Amino acid sequence: MGGNDLLTDKQKEWIETRLLVLRSTPIKKLKPPSENRFRTLMFRIQERKEFENFIFVCIIINSLILTLKWYMQPPEVDTATDIINYLFTFIFTLEAFIKIVGLGKIYFHETWNIFDFIVVLGSFGSIYAAR
Repeated sequence: MGGNDLLTDKQKEWIETRLLVLRSTPIKKLKPPSENRFRTLMFRIQERKEFENFIFVCIIINSLILTLKWYMQPPEVDTATDIINYLFTFIFTLEAFIKIVGLGKIYFHETWNIFDFIVVLGSFGSIYAAR
């Protein structure tokens, strides 16, 4: 130990271990619902990485489509973007349905799920308002 060290090697190791523990968060492993085969199926679908990746790609494509607005755009572009918006609203509604059925009340314990649910409700509101 050098003359300028305030902590021993053991104390430094203890502090590093404590910091590592504080920075790490446990990953919750959810159990599939066992009382209903349909709920179990929805749980297994929402857990799959492919499902998550598909929804992520849909979010990116939908965001890009929503940016396709310009001054005096042809009515055909308006119609096409509206149809695509309906399609993505259906996909995101289906995602929420699958997650709510599969996870039950736990769905609303995650902030991103609540955000997604509000976005889906807002999408229905904007579709209704446009009519």
